[in-house]
Amino acid sequence: MTVIAWDGHVLAADKFAVQEGLCRVCTKIVKWDGHLLAGAGPLTSILAMHAWFKAGARPEDVPVSQTKGDDWCDYLVIFPDKSIQRFENSAHAMTVEEDQIAIGNGAKYAYGAMAAGATAVKAVEIACRYAEGCGGGVDILRLDRVTEKVTNALT
Repeated sequence: MTVIAWDGHVLAADKFAVQEGLCRVCTKIVKWDGHLLAGAGPLTSILAMHAWFKAGARPEDVPVSQTKGDDWCDYLVIFPDKSIQRFENSAHAMTVEEDQIAIGNGAKYAYGAMAAGATAVKAVEIACRYAEGCGGGVDILRLDRVTEKVTNALT
């Protein structure tokens, strides 16, 4: 249960996770070597995709969880030039041609908010208010700045 939104300038993600039936707080977005990396899905799959991307993202080395079974994650890479690649259940990326994107079960709320003029941060906050399983605060990353985090109480 996740919402991640990119408005062309800011990447924002909720922090809610469930582990063994317990509500937890986790970070779903990271900055690495000028790129913003984000994932929606099982945290172990997201972490495996982070490691895969950092190791060169060779298709033949993609984590097994990404291509077999139901444990794949929806994975975004935002490049320094603001281009976006999206990996679903494959080692091959789809180039996103829009300037904005949202993923996770709160994506529809985030898209609606951004269409109405909200920033990615506000879009995630709105999605957290209405989408089941989203909340726990908001992490924020920008391409041109050092990591920034804003963490709110569980919502």
